[in-house]
Amino acid sequence: MASPLVHQAAALLPEQGMTTKPAATDRVGTLVLAMATVLWGRDARADNEVRYAWSRLAKVAADNGIPMPSDPLRVSHFTDYRRRFCTPAVVSAFGRALEDQARSVAIDLGLFPLGSIDLLNPNATNVIVADGYWVAEASSVGRTVYDIHLGKEVVHPSRSKTGNPRLAEFDDVGRTHGYCFIDYQVRGLAKRLIVCLGVEPAPMGDELTTVMAGVKRHRQALGERFGVFVYDGAFSGKHHIEVRELGVLSVNKPKGTKSLSQWEKLRNTPTTNLNKVIDWTFDTGCTAQLEVAAGLMWQLTTDIQSRFVRTRVLDRTAVRIVAAGDRERWEVDLVVRCEQCGQHHTLTVDPNVKMATRKGTVNLPEQFRILAANGGDAMRTTYGLRNNSEAFHRQLKTDTNYGDRAGSLARHHVELDMLLFMLAKNALAWAEHGGTILARQNYSL
Repeated sequence: MASPLVHQAAALLPEQGMTTKPAATDRVGTLVLAMATVLWGRDARADNEVRYAWSRLAKVAADNGIPMPSDPLRVSHFTDYRRRFCTPAVVSAFGRALEDQARSVAIDLGLFPLGSIDLLNPNATNVIVADGYWVAEASSVGRTVYDIHLGKEVVHPSRSKTGNPRLAEFDDVGRTHGYCFIDYQVRGLAKRLIVCLGVEPAPMGDELTTVMAGVKRHRQALGERFGVFVYDGAFSGKHHIEVRELGVLSVNKPKGTKSLSQWEKLRNTPTTNLNKVIDWTFDTGCTAQLEVAAGLMWQLTTDIQSRFVRTRVLDRTAVRIVAAGDRERWEVDLVVRCEQCGQHHTLTVDPNVKMATRKGTVNLPEQFRILAANGGDAMRTTYGLRNNSEAFHRQLKTDTNYGDRAGSLARHHVELDMLLFMLAKNALAWAEHGGTILARQNYSL
């Protein structure tokens, strides 16, 4: 109740109450009650917990100028406010405003520092990680399900005795159903210094469309403070190109790899597809045979059986972003140890284009990674930041009492639950790590 983040967020919501019948509490009190319904999982449980702790909650509210009645508030105070005032448009605007607030909080806590970013060894404070997760619908009534007893698909029946079935709004995508959300996180070097930068729905499970729009928003708002973006294997070549053209380094595991150490198994093994061999000629006239595998550029040598063997991985020495009109062009310098002259040659590649092979091309955006798995701890540490995003889902579903199933029937009410959890986490991070100044924007809906 004392958090300036909560007070600022409450000011974003519509006013409540009438002159003839004042509300039981103001918007701050309503918002605190709303967060209780998420953290304690369900309305009935939240009612019990609020009633049990009411004497202490009422004192804290009074100390912070929040009007409260003498009797404990009930969750129905919040659900009635939500029903009347929290329309889909209001919830969507509230989410965008919380994004702005979260970015200000992150900067105030020392995240997203200004300055050049080492793209071969990024600092965690300039990295945004994102991940998608599903929340099951509150009620499956009306959904087509497979009945194992009848051996066919049937419509899930309602057990309502009043003729008012609990019909939920949700997405039904094949075997997946419910609500898909994307969350964005950034973390600092201190323990538990994690700020959730946003939670937004991905309609019909279309994660990548939602993610790309989110990356563009954060880049536009943060500028060069935001330099690295981490996502999972769903990212394809075209998504890497889109992110890099914004001037942001995209990081994920190469296609077909399950472990970051999988590349080590390729060392000293023969290439299985000669059509994918790259014949490269340097200005000195020296030649080299190369191959892209496991996200790395390999130098090939010939063994006694005249097979091309993956001998060594080309070291990356520099990554540059070159302005090219309204977009950014990338260059990666690789070092080739020449078998002919014994010297080291520099090979510069554009990771956003296709590279000619003996027969065809290799799609570098799809197959080649700028931040390499063999580059010491840089890739492991940077990609490992995704665990913070996945921890957000785990905390919501297991550390609180929210569980795997939504607590509301309306789609925008479920979205509001996610935003309330985001606000609670950021308020705790702010309180623990001592934010000093809060951005003074006058947000309005």
